[in-house]
Amino acid sequence: MHAIFKILRQTPRTCRFAVVSVEIAESGTPQVIVPEAVSADRHWRREVELGARHALRSLPKDAVPVRVRVTQVRATYVDTGVGDLYAAAARAVWQALDIAHEHRNAGFSEPELVQAWLADQVGRAVLDVTEARHRHPADDHDGNGLLHIWLRFEYRPTVMLHGVGDRLVIAVAEPYAPYDMSAQGQVSVGPMRSSNPLATVVGARLFDGAVITTAGSPEDISGLLLRFDNGEVVIGSVGDEWVISASGVPAALAPHWRIGAWAGANNG
Repeated sequence: MHAIFKILRQTPRTCRFAVVSVEIAESGTPQVIVPEAVSADRHWRREVELGARHALRSLPKDAVPVRVRVTQVRATYVDTGVGDLYAAAARAVWQALDIAHEHRNAGFSEPELVQAWLADQVGRAVLDVTEARHRHPADDHDGNGLLHIWLRFEYRPTVMLHGVGDRLVIAVAEPYAPYDMSAQGQVSVGPMRSSNPLATVVGARLFDGAVITTAGSPEDISGLLLRFDNGEVVIGSVGDEWVISASGVPAALAPHWRIGAWAGANNG
């Protein structure tokens, strides 16, 4: 089984380019092989590997194990951002396995990749913070059903933050349109509420950032510590509930959360 997936997107503000080809065969155990010959850049190879592994982890537990061999990686240092090769690799695997993937989440939460994404945002200003919020008809107030958060840094694609249990997932994605859920209410999409600490960072510049992991689960991030030129904000997910704080990690989570190294240190 063979497939190729291409990300080719250009707007007046940003460009995205990534191409990944894969060959898949049945195997005794799940494997991902990214030969050095497909790319001289070890960071690109690692991102492709992580994306392919993400796709394999999403398969049913009773699925036949497969070996993924990456046969082509195309990217540029100008138009390929962190997360593009990851998404292209994941979708190439799904496509090769004939799995519908248009609505599958190709977002990433691996600390090393999130660290690289943070390093790329350091020094950039936040242009917009957008929220999606659910309101049930039975609510006699505006509700607190925060679903998704989008951050748009200057000269970079918009990313969506999504809490999944104790994981925080980052995906390159634009805000979707608001929609009606009939008897279940409505989902509104618009600027972040002024009462939310994230509303204060619009126009601010990211000075530095660090990933937050949960003790015992170092393979995925639980949150981000973002240091702006006007203050710090913590964003995280615990049990599908958002944690957003302008006063550091909440005391109840301090024994469980681990703050990693500052990403700005990797920028030299």
